[in-house]
Amino acid sequence: MAQQSLVSFGFGEATRSNPLLRPEQQTLSPSLRWIPDHARGLASANAHRGKTWSLAEVCDHLALAFETTVRGSIEEGPPRRWEALGWFQRAMRGCAKQYMLATGWFPNGVSAPASVAPSSSVSIKDALSRLEDAAAAFDRKCSSPRSTWGYHSLLGKMSGRTWRRFHSIHAAHHFSFFKDEHGP
Repeated sequence: MAQQSLVSFGFGEATRSNPLLRPEQQTLSPSLRWIPDHARGLASANAHRGKTWSLAEVCDHLALAFETTVRGSIEEGPPRRWEALGWFQRAMRGCAKQYMLATGWFPNGVSAPASVAPSSSVSIKDALSRLEDAAAAFDRKCSSPRSTWGYHSLLGKMSGRTWRRFHSIHAAHHFSFFKDEHGP
């Protein structure tokens, strides 16, 4: 029932991603370093093609997501996409956010916004380097007590801890498409 409701509010097919770490480990992890490390492991295992995107495209997409989070600020206010929602839709997305953060669920089939759409011409070497730099920048921002955090276009206002959990679940979701053929 909850899954059906989430789908009807624009979150695509709802499935639990296969997190590489247990949810409590992802939440408490002091760093997102595991993400570029895992991507390098997949590259070493020659896991270059996932369900839809190549590993280089996934790394580029994750790096763009980190960079967008690092650049975002509380002064920007909610994006137009969020402000256009009615109170019921905002409440449902808030529930979806809490469900995702608690369970590790991530929606399948939601198109990436243009701002985080990967380049199809990026090399795996460049994408891995960019992902490593972006994860490090995110960790630096998290370590600063004066950091401000912006809005997710679908999930609303998020704190640094919430963004860290989101990025962990998001990365695990994308990496899960490589696991069947290449191990966890």
